[in-house]
Amino acid sequence: MRTIAMASMGCWGGNTRTSGSQVVTVPATFSGDELSCYIAFQNENQSEVSNSTYLGEVIAL
Repeated sequence: MRTIAMASMGCWGGNTRTSGSQVVTVPATFSGDELSCYIAFQNENQSEVSNSTYLGEVIAL
């Protein structure tokens, strides 16, 4: 049986929304783990933040 751990991490100050992509580096200990991914956006001066949206699950490389 595999142990399930809960962890959270954020990526602040990333790319602009119009760039269309963002690379997030996770700890090497996450390699092979299934991660649930969410996304949200904030404006340039960080005074407004969107609600988050669930993107699905990915396997960390």
